[in-house]
Amino acid sequence: MNEPLPPDQLYLVKVFTLIQLVDTLRCSPITARRRLRDWQTYTSINRNGMFYTLPSVPEFDRNGLWRFQDVFFSAHGNLKQTAIRLVQRSARGLDSHEISMLVGLPAGSSYLSRLRDMPEISREWRGGRWVYLAGDDATRKKQLEERSDWADQAAGLPSPEEAVAILVCFIRHPELEPEALAGQLGGRRRGVTAARIRNLLEHHGLGKKKRRLPGDPMPD
Repeated sequence: MNEPLPPDQLYLVKVFTLIQLVDTLRCSPITARRRLRDWQTYTSINRNGMFYTLPSVPEFDRNGLWRFQDVFFSAHGNLKQTAIRLVQRSARGLDSHEISMLVGLPAGSSYLSRLRDMPEISREWRGGRWVYLAGDDATRKKQLEERSDWADQAAGLPSPEEAVAILVCFIRHPELEPEALAGQLGGRRRGVTAARIRNLLEHHGLGKKKRRLPGDPMPD
């Protein structure tokens, strides 16, 4: 996507860079940036904002996002404005992994740490990961209720690899509840939620009423 564009094909491409525009128009970067403002182009919210697209090109989805290959654009503005809008509009808030997937950031992006300083949204530690929620109390409460219901319904059982990690942690800390076990595993197993841990323990007869460790003889 960094090859020069023939001048008569600028309006045929979907995404281009400033360097391509300079080469195409045979102008200075200052003039090219002025053209970008005049044309009201969209700037990519990932890839360091180095890509542009003309306003007639994007077909935004219901989240106000459009993707071309690995470049993401937003109808909400820059990355900060987009993250705030997505969190506020989400029925159950968004965790860090969900935000990264939506806006095309790599998992564990350092940018997500900046979201904690935005007054328009808040965050809470839920199921072993940060969940970002609306800043106002009423919306945040509704999002938390919806996330709790969704987590219980969609939890299911963890993967075999996650199950091994959970059982090892449980053997070491049999006194801990699922929420505390999720906290213990949170740094290494981001997808392990308290609901999944509870389902696994109950599946193996290790619920609170039946604390039987793996390897113990089966009851008569």
